[in-house]
Amino acid sequence: MSKPDMHGEEESFLSAARKSCDPAELESLRDRSVGRMQSPEFPTADRLRWAQVALSICRAKHACGAVDDLTAATEVARVRSYTIRQFGPARGDHLRDPFQLYTDVTEAIGETSEEIRRKSAHWQHRTREEILHLRRVKNLLNTLEGVQEQLRDQSGFPERDMQAWLDLLPLLP
Repeated sequence: MSKPDMHGEEESFLSAARKSCDPAELESLRDRSVGRMQSPEFPTADRLRWAQVALSICRAKHACGAVDDLTAATEVARVRSYTIRQFGPARGDHLRDPFQLYTDVTEAIGETSEEIRRKSAHWQHRTREEILHLRRVKNLLNTLEGVQEQLRDQSGFPERDMQAWLDLLPLLP
């Protein structure tokens, strides 16, 4: 049995994502591309290409309005976090640069860790929308947990700042 043409299948996913604004179809494409990215049956180079496909589909979902900003940032960060953990960090590679991931995560939140800390106090008494926002922040911050060691190894990395963010996880809903 011959192997499928990986590049052709990848292009077919990307083409479908460019043509569709159907949230269910885009989610299916994202899910299938993430599955291929995570499949140990494929060589590393193919898995990294599938990670790029997954990122493109995540961005297409956001561009279509299928997900909000924080959810989109979380989907992208999950793919990037996985590739860093699985294949190692690569400084300057948008997909596998842990410092860039940290920067993108904190920028996507759009608030300081202290502001989020204040909002997390008594979160049970906040509005549904505020609680959902804090939950999305937590989901996004969770993507940093698995890459902590690689981040600490980066020169110039603000370790205290990252720890302040990660210390928020148990406080958030």
